[in-house]
Amino acid sequence: MLALAASGVLAVLAPARAPAQLAGKFIFTPYVGAYVPSADLVSGSLTSADVSARQRASVAFGTTGSFWVTNRIGMEGGLVYSGSELKRDGFITPGSSTRNANVWLGSAKLMLQLLEPQSDYNVRLGFGPALITRSGSAYASNATGSYSGLTDVGAVISLCTRLRLTDMFSLRLRGEDYIYQSNVGFKNDLTGQSIAFGDRKQSDFVFSLGLQMFLNPSR
Repeated sequence: MLALAASGVLAVLAPARAPAQLAGKFIFTPYVGAYVPSADLVSGSLTSADVSARQRASVAFGTTGSFWVTNRIGMEGGLVYSGSELKRDGFITPGSSTRNANVWLGSAKLMLQLLEPQSDYNVRLGFGPALITRSGSAYASNATGSYSGLTDVGAVISLCTRLRLTDMFSLRLRGEDYIYQSNVGFKNDLTGQSIAFGDRKQSDFVFSLGLQMFLNPSR
């Protein structure tokens, strides 16, 4: 009885074994997480006043699709959306204001399985180019002024692991860092002044939990 109990405990504690073969697999993963920007999008002076603008941390929704060429190398495309509000200080009127905004992040990655495919654990590194763009009422042109430079090209790096549920489904835990230079400009139509705030290094993080679905789980 003790031996059976010990065997049961070990079976519960042992990590689920990942499928040994990844080559030729298509994987679709919808996910939800947190969008966390790390720096001000804008910081400078406008009409002799200090101004700044920053996207706020918010919920993120995304999806990825990947194809594994071999057991160690895959290709992935992804898209993330966040209704991140824009907090502005000193624009047009003194004080702070928060306006509705949207952030879209697209990426194409080379994925590397860092451990052996038959390992009980999964650690996957991804990297590649990224496109970041913004929209919403916070960036809309109006009688007071308009923004420019709302789309940026950069790079993304990710690290993830997964917890196997069945041959077809897994839970994926992932952290991503979108790295780019923002160059937002603003034209004040009330004064006619145009200003470029200059390049600012950005690291926008996305932490997520997704449901992986293997479209062809076994052969």
